[in-house]
Amino acid sequence: MSLETSIFSSSQLNRRSAKRFRPLIQCNHINNQTKEQCSADGFMECVHCDKICCLFHITQHQDELKQIRDQLVEEASETYLTLSEMQVTDTREQLQENLILWKKRMFNKIERIHHQLLDDVEQSFIKVNSEFELKKKNLIHDFDENISTKLERLSLKYDFYPHELDDLKMSLNEMFSRIRDARTSIINIDFGNGNPCLLDDDESFEYENNIESPKIIIQTKPDIERILNGSYLRQFQLENDNSTNHIPILYDTSNKHLLVCNYENNTLELYNHEERIGGGFWPKDSSGITCIKWCSYLNTFLVLCSQSLYALNCSQQPFNIHIITQITSIDGNPMKYLTLNNDLMLIKHGNGLFIDKYSLKSMELLKRWSKTDFYPNDESLVDIHRLEFSSNFYLVMNVEINDETNVLDLFIFPTLQHIRRLENCYFILYLPLNNYWIIKQINDSNQHDLCLLDQNGQINRLNITESENIIGMRFFGKQYFLVLHQIENSIQIQLFHIDKF
Repeated sequence: MSLETSIFSSSQLNRRSAKRFRPLIQCNHINNQTKEQCSADGFMECVHCDKICCLFHITQHQDELKQIRDQLVEEASETYLTLSEMQVTDTREQLQENLILWKKRMFNKIERIHHQLLDDVEQSFIKVNSEFELKKKNLIHDFDENISTKLERLSLKYDFYPHELDDLKMSLNEMFSRIRDARTSIINIDFGNGNPCLLDDDESFEYENNIESPKIIIQTKPDIERILNGSYLRQFQLENDNSTNHIPILYDTSNKHLLVCNYENNTLELYNHEERIGGGFWPKDSSGITCIKWCSYLNTFLVLCSQSLYALNCSQQPFNIHIITQITSIDGNPMKYLTLNNDLMLIKHGNGLFIDKYSLKSMELLKRWSKTDFYPNDESLVDIHRLEFSSNFYLVMNVEINDETNVLDLFIFPTLQHIRRLENCYFILYLPLNNYWIIKQINDSNQHDLCLLDQNGQINRLNITESENIIGMRFFGKQYFLVLHQIENSIQIQLFHIDKF
């Protein structure tokens, strides 16, 4: 090898060659059994471990290293062979067989449930029909006894005493009241989580392991007329200039408290079931209040302002108010409404420019919709004023079209499938016990009728005195029903006792 092609410098060659010279020290080898060190002179230093050994032991040491090397080479070969033969275990056939078996069992289970539900429908109808026929029979008997005889007697007369006509009128009014109270129950199917019908014909389906079996439910039309035409327990009055009825007053209730916004000075008033217990409090540096909601998930009131969201704890004084920093407006567009359902929160920006879905658990933004997601063809003509959850499956929107027509639009949530529109209507209250909505409908005389809307779209006008002035309703705990009346420049807050819906 020439000097030009050598891979070692001369100094490196000298250092490596120096290790081959016989060192003038004793051999480092120690007998494993006797633990005695070899007495021979050291012959060479091992380049692997720097041990200095005699010729015999350095040769033995190198043989041991060669054995270790050969073992490693063999292990490397076996490792490569194992690596080249690796493959995914194909369990598709077994899994497919398991799914076929699961499908068969589910079909059998669904068939059993279906037959049971068909039988439940028949039995429920027999029960409802039997109760109705009994009420009807009693009403017909009383009609024959108390009214038919009076009609027959009066039909043969030419001269009538005032008391005779008054008596007939009183009997008819009493019969009408009894007929109205003999409400026919409605048979429905609950397909899970309060969903009373399968309206979504979209083929997209999100599988959940907790699919509930349908149940046959018998619902009774809520007797809201009897409650609201009766006497209220107590009344509070709040001076408040809000004469536009279709814009909801900012308020909400928990089981124990009513929280109302006073428009005049942008402050809050707090009531319990008995009296006003606080008011006038609100951070002066906060923006205008736009919505109030009780959040049972967080056990607090949420107060939405145009630029921020606050949580208000009324359990003890002084009231604890803190800002929820994760919620902010979008490019200066004010936040105007929020609605809640379990651990979800929707916030409306502007007149529906954006609608954000948040997790109440983390206050994380989960989804953002624009108005075009709801109204792809006429979004420029639509202003979304209010949105509310109705059970876990529906979203009800109070919408104004062309700045003149109020409608209620019903969407499947979260697919946003538009399934129904009610003209000249806006939303007041959802009755979760009966799957009914109380709505305001504008009649031909431009008056606002209070009506009961069922899940099939049937609207029935409620015969309630002074319903034109009603601007809001809420359940207030389990025993109270709250009704708000707008009377000129003040709001009357009336509490009614609920005995039975």
